[in-house]
Amino acid sequence: MTPSREQLLIRANEALVKGAFDEAGAAFTQALTFGECPQAYEGLSWIEWWNNDGSGAISLRERAFRLYRQAGDDLGAARTAMWLASDHEDFRGEFAIGRGWRQRAHRLLADHPVCPEHGWLAVLEADVALIINDDPTAACRHARAAMAVAAQCGIADMEFVAIAIEGLGMVGRGEIQEGMKRLDEAAAFVLGGEVADEAWASRIMCYLIYGCERICDFGRAAQWCETMREVADRMHFALAQGTCRAHYGSVLIFRGKWPEAEETLSQAMAYLEASRPPWAAEALVRLAELRHRQGRFEEAEALLHRAEWHPQSLLGLARIALDRGRLRDAEDLVERFLRHTPAENRLQRATALELLARVAALSGKPARAAEALADLRLIAQAVPTLPLRGITAFCAAMMAVAAGDLEQARSSFEDAFDLFELGGTPYEAARTRLELAALFAVLGRPERAREEGQLALTTFETLGAAFSAGRARALVDKIGTRADPAGDGEAGGALTARQVEILRLVGQGRSDREIASRLGISEHTVHRHVANILMRLDMPTRAAAAAHAAGRGLI
Repeated sequence: MTPSREQLLIRANEALVKGAFDEAGAAFTQALTFGECPQAYEGLSWIEWWNNDGSGAISLRERAFRLYRQAGDDLGAARTAMWLASDHEDFRGEFAIGRGWRQRAHRLLADHPVCPEHGWLAVLEADVALIINDDPTAACRHARAAMAVAAQCGIADMEFVAIAIEGLGMVGRGEIQEGMKRLDEAAAFVLGGEVADEAWASRIMCYLIYGCERICDFGRAAQWCETMREVADRMHFALAQGTCRAHYGSVLIFRGKWPEAEETLSQAMAYLEASRPPWAAEALVRLAELRHRQGRFEEAEALLHRAEWHPQSLLGLARIALDRGRLRDAEDLVERFLRHTPAENRLQRATALELLARVAALSGKPARAAEALADLRLIAQAVPTLPLRGITAFCAAMMAVAAGDLEQARSSFEDAFDLFELGGTPYEAARTRLELAALFAVLGRPERAREEGQLALTTFETLGAAFSAGRARALVDKIGTRADPAGDGEAGGALTARQVEILRLVGQGRSDREIASRLGISEHTVHRHVANILMRLDMPTRAAAAAHAAGRGLI
């Protein structure tokens, strides 16, 4: 007996839920032999979605939308409209068109009593607020609306994903403990097999890893990822693909697993560029960070320029400018990022504040550095993860060096190292050791300087951080050949009288502009003198030169 269209649609939807796409596609197609049918086109659109065919999914959903409207089925039309919005954003980066389709869905649902479509639309609004608009407050509001619909309609998956979105939104606002509790809870639902739809299970895990990345809780992320690996393999969801894998790549970078991070990020980029090009930047900016740490600055900059619209690209370019000694460029990039990041987005601002504190200290702007450090400390108090506390201690040490308080700098650098080491971030720990080595050399403790420098060098070489390894090797070699790393043991070494004068002012925390005004020379001339001082003294940073000035009694 030939099945009816209704029977074919039931069979097709059951196969779709199980992931039997060939069976589902055959049944949906057979249902269309009875005539055009919006339910069949909607079902086929999901098969195209799972196959990463954005154009196919959009075309089929548009046909379904028109047929639902012709039939007067506002719920069906609203449902296809909301997913059309998501498709235009995810596959094509067409955010204005996405907003238009979501607004169409809102209008179609306006006069209907509470139904599942209301809840899923709230979930999509929350996701857009969180990921696209960077508005954690709006995300929390929409997530709570979705939870209310989930409770009224009895939809478990909707409740679970809304809990995860609210958790990540709370993390973004600085409500760390409560936010991470919600993310852990939602991930536990996935682990327990309570999330029926693997697409939502995947999304929940992405939110969790992103939350861990934002608060620098890399150990927590690693634990969940290891626990979820078996579940991910069984369900075949996108933990091993896309944006989720891009966030996990960042975790691997910080944990010092660079070959695995390279593979993870390269796979994520390939997947996203082929399926969802607008989101490839999530992998791209993180791969650029890996290239930066490897010392491959030109490659990192090229990657970042491909995604200049992405906020993290500004900070990536700032970090490279800082390592190259272009302090003004670094400061401009960081300030630009902060201008566009609301104060309530505290974790988004934390990385920028760290960079700003370091750049300001190196540039002789103690007031600006102190202001940035104070803001960073407030965030670190709310987010007491070891790496973030280590970042704060490192910035405090840089300020102490610039102020000439070398003992306080030593203590803060040592605290930072301990926190980075305990937090499992070897690159940050080695970078701190290198600063300690330079500081101990200035303090007249060559044995300790050589020890710290050699340990930093070993870590950099193991990681594959060529630029940092070069700096560490140069410092170790210099300490090994001369007891006095500055040169001849005299104040200022082989510096000219003008350079000694400028070095003294650098050590007093003066900015280049202030030095130029005081000495009656151009700011450009001061920049050139400072560059020559660093080269003549073979000091890695302006902070080290300031420490040298203090150690030689110039300030």
